Amino acid sequence: MGISSGIVFGIIGYLKSLKKDGKLERFDYNKFTQSVIIGGIIGAVSKSMGINLEVAQQFVFNTGLITIVENLKKWVWRQYIKNLFRKFRCNK
Repeated sequence: MGISSGIVFGIIGYLKSLKKDGKLERFDYNKFTQSVIIGGIIGAVSKSMGINLEVAQQFVFNTGLITIVENLKKWVWRQYIKNLFRKFRCNK
């Protein structure tokens, strides 16, 4: 479960790295591997603490949802809202 969460977090982190020209940065296997390792460690710690699957799933879901919403907000800001502010300032 932890490794799966690390994989999802790594993919989302990569997808948020969209550059101004609309291209993604070069995939960094080192960063991705670190995310998977951290997810695995968190999964192992949760297991050793006796956290049951339902609680872990709810936590992962909530954390993942927060991460997705945060990254979507950043993307919308960079792609649209920032440009609207620039256009508004130029029209004055």
